[in-house]
This record gives sequence, structure tokens and C-alpha cells, in this order.
Amino acid sequence: MLKCGEKYQVHVTAISDDCESTSNTSAVFETVPCGPEDVRASVTCVTGELTVTWNISIPSENYTTIISNGMGQPLHCNSTETQCTRGGLLCGSSYVVTVFSVTGTCFSLPSPEVTVQASPCLPEDVLAELDCNTNVMNVSWTLGSDDYTAWAISTDGHRASCNSTSDYCFIHDLKCGKIYEVAVTSSSIHCQRIAGSDYKIQSGVNFTCDSSVSNCSFLDLSCGQRYTFSVMGHTNVCMSEMSTPVEIITEPCVPMNVSVYYNVSTAQVMWSAASGATSYSVEAVTDQGLTVTCNNTNTSCYLNGLQCGHIYNVTVRARNQACDSVTSETSRLMTEPCVPMNLSVHYNVSTAQVMWSAARGGSSYSVEAVTDQGLTVTCNSTNTSCYLNGLQCGQIYNVTVKAQNQACNNTVVSAPSRLMTEPCQPVIVSAQALCQNEEVQISWSKTNGVLIYLVTASGSLGYVEIHNTTQTLLTATLPCGQHYSVTVQGRGSECDSIPSSPAFFRTTPCIPWDVSTYVECEFNVGSVSWGPSDGAEEYVAMATGLDGHTHQCLTNTTSCTWSDLHCGDEYTVVVKAKGDNCTSRPSNSSVIHMGT
Repeated sequence: MLKCGEKYQVHVTAISDDCESTSNTSAVFETVPCGPEDVRASVTCVTGELTVTWNISIPSENYTTIISNGMGQPLHCNSTETQCTRGGLLCGSSYVVTVFSVTGTCFSLPSPEVTVQASPCLPEDVLAELDCNTNVMNVSWTLGSDDYTAWAISTDGHRASCNSTSDYCFIHDLKCGKIYEVAVTSSSIHCQRIAGSDYKIQSGVNFTCDSSVSNCSFLDLSCGQRYTFSVMGHTNVCMSEMSTPVEIITEPCVPMNVSVYYNVSTAQVMWSAASGATSYSVEAVTDQGLTVTCNNTNTSCYLNGLQCGHIYNVTVRARNQACDSVTSETSRLMTEPCVPMNLSVHYNVSTAQVMWSAARGGSSYSVEAVTDQGLTVTCNSTNTSCYLNGLQCGQIYNVTVKAQNQACNNTVVSAPSRLMTEPCQPVIVSAQALCQNEEVQISWSKTNGVLIYLVTASGSLGYVEIHNTTQTLLTATLPCGQHYSVTVQGRGSECDSIPSSPAFFRTTPCIPWDVSTYVECEFNVGSVSWGPSDGAEEYVAMATGLDGHTHQCLTNTTSCTWSDLHCGDEYTVVVKAKGDNCTSRPSNSSVIHMGT
């Protein structure tokens, strides 16, 4: 079994009973990344943030943590390190945490699941009412089953509290004219966490204004408060009774601590509760005017349908029945780059120029070419083109472009473009003349990407012959007596390979011609002569008598003489030309008649 997270080089060798071939061109592939191990998860009580850590046997490029409570969209946390911290957990919920290693677009097997409990929920629906006459605050909340402490904390640090096992208690000893933040915590929360149930109220303060007309203005009222207004007429002598009181709620306070968590077209926005708010409106706006909104009565909501390649300015506004608050401080959200389009690939012998249209929001690009066997070539650029070098012959690559920016790496991938490289250069295994039938036989190795092979044989006397074949073995008849150079070239669907290195051979010598015989009877001498043969290094002349006995003559000239022929015999003479390894067929015969 192959190990995870490793690069392997593969060679294929054909084996028979007697021998084995040379190995083919190697292929390289990378196995899936190793999965994270020893995953640990913990929640920080004060902030409510989840921190996940893990170990890894072979480090990966990226890691993705999925945090799910079984309801709605899971939370994601991406990291290049072996830990990740994520906020946005719902209090009191149980979450299942799984971590994946990511290399390019390849995910590991998931880690073992780990379960973690989010921070306990603080008491909800906290209300505070102030008795202006006694300066005592009545704090109430949703009833649970716990011991509760209600806190009133002024802006200058003054604290007052009360304890209760019920759903309310009274806080005494408040200083007049102070703005207090009210929070409730319980004994089951074992940390100093009180944020999340904040409620602001101002201790007993009376505001007055005098007017000689039928209206009057009050300045510097506190946000998120309920005020009671009464009007009393007076002269320099006496005063009227007070009018029927009128209650007015001021605008909600500004939402604070806005945080944004983004994951592909959707963002979760969270904030601290604003005093006096009954609902909230979230708005995300680009400089180009694209707007996405969401509304909620809680302190978080999801912005859906965010477009790629934009920077959104996110603000939260609190609302009540009276009016809206001032918007919160702006949080900047950068979405993932858009998908690169119009991908084109221009290839020339092991190098390809890849070009594409700029992707909105992309600050850099990563180009990857991958074969089905896992061979991978990459290049990176901040422009809209780059060169892939070292592409192997005879391969089909799927080329993709990934856009990246500060918000997102390696998750936005173009549609693939198919690139077929030139066929690999053939290697001639053997090239030889077949002496017995005056043919030649040429064989070569099979190469990737070839549809047909072009075999070119060039003779020393200017003769050229070209053959097309789909096989890796060619048998052909070539003119005799020439030195030949032969090459094999692979032709693909889109381009051709480099021709092979040449192989050399010599065809069988040509048959001697113009054979003539002569006789000198008185000396029992016979001779033969012939015309020269192309490719001959020497000749063999054979004189065969009627009774079958023979006389042979070996020479490197074009004539031969016998001095031992039998008187009165008749001899049939033929001549053969000899080359390096082959001998020609015999010439036409000629007869010698020896006298009596």
C-alpha cells in the first residue's frame, strides 16, 4: 500500500520468461495528503472562541477545519499551520470538529471526530428598570435553574451587584448621574464572562428646561433609554399641577465589537448587544454600489449572495420602535477572487505559455498542469500569463488557473484546458538486412502520443524511401548494395515528435552482371569476368562440373582464373558478391567447355 503525502516515480518494464525490456519514461504522482492526528479542541470561556490543534506526520499545504452542530451551515476554519481559531459558536451548543489536510485540490481522509462544548449561554432577555426616587435598579432575566449575579458597572468603574436564585433582584447603592452597563452571569459559568447580556441604563437623573413658548429641547440624552416627560406651568408666584407624563425611547446605542467570518459567498456577522435595540440591520456595500443585507433580532446574521472579487464595507445598525442607531464602525470584508476565464494554452516542445483574462479580485495566480498519472508542472504569476516548463512528451495535461488574494488561496479554479504534448522521440532497437530474402527489417520502441510512425530510409547513392505504419516493426525491400541511414518519427494528432537518432545498415550486395567465360584448352585453364556490383567487398566465382565437382575462386577484383579444370569437362560458372554480412544471389550462369 502506498504511503500518504509522498511523491512516487513510476517506471513500467515488460518481462518475459527470458528477459525484460528497458523501462519506459517515468511518471511522477503524489498521493493524497496524510490526515491530521491527535486532534484537540477547546473553547476559551471569556471570548467563546474555539481553538483546534492537531499533529501531522507529513506537513501539508493547507488545512480545513469543519465545525458542525448539526443545524444550519457548518463553520469553517482554514489554516496553513497545525492549529486554527474560530469564533461564532452558538452558546450552549455541542459541536463536532473534523480536520482535513489539503494539497492543491486534493483532500485527505478526515481526522477522527472530536466533540466540544461551546461556552454556556448567559441569561437572556435582561431588563433593568430604575426607580428614580430610590435610585434602586430592578434587574430581571429569563428564568433558569442556577444561582445568578446581576452586575451594574459604571463607565468610571463603580460596581454594584445583587444575587438571586430567582429571575430578578434589586441593585442598591448606585451613584447618581452615572451610566451603568448591566449584565447577569451564573454560577455554572466558571470564568469572568459577562459580555453578551449587556444592558445600559442611567441612574436617577432629572433633566429640566424652561421655555416661554410651547416647546422645549433636551440635549445629551443617553441612547437606548426610556425617558418620562412631564410639563408644569409656573409664574413667579405659583406652579400648576404636572401634566400627564409622556414616555419616549431614545435611539438604540451603536452596536459594538462587530466581527465578520466569511466562507464562499456567505458571511456570518456578529456583534455585541446594543442597549435599547429590538432588532438589527446589517448592510454590506461595495464601492461599486453592490449591496447585501440581512436582519435579525439576535446578535448575528448571515449575509448571503456576496459576489466574488469585491471588498465589502460591513456595518450594523440597531433599531427600535422609535428610530435607528448610528451605524457601527465599518468592518472590511474581502471575498474570494472570481474564477479566471478565457484560458488559452500555446505549446512548443516541453514549454507552454498559458494565458487568461484577469479575474476580479485576484492579486496572484497559480497555474497547474496535471496528467491522469499525476505528473504535475506549475508556475505562478501576478500577471495574466506564465510559462509551464519541463512538460513531458506524449502526455495529456489538464491545465487550470487558480486565482488568489488575501482572503482566499487555491480555492477558485478555472475550467480545465486540455494540452496534448508532442509524441515522444522513438528509439530504434534494431535495423538490419535480411540476407536470405533481400529485405530489411527495422524495429523501434513504442512511444506515447503517436498515431502513426514515419520511417525514412536514405541510401548512399541518393535513394530515399518513406514508409508509414502504426506498428513498431517494418519489413521492406530496398535497392541492393547501398549504405542506408534510417530514422523514425512519431506523428500525433496535433504535432510530431523529434526524429529518432539514425541507425545505419547496408543492404545485400547487388548480383554481379555481364558474366563472361574464357578457356585455354592447351593449358587446362578457364577464366571468368563480370561487371562490378554495388555493395560488394569481394566475389566468389564457382565452376561446377557435370559430375558435380566444383572449383571456387575468391577475389576482390572482377575476374577469376582456374588452372586445374579437367580436360574434356563442361563447367557451369556463377558469381556471387559478398558484403559485410550478406552474400548476393548468384549471377546468370556462363559455361566453360574444356577441350579433349
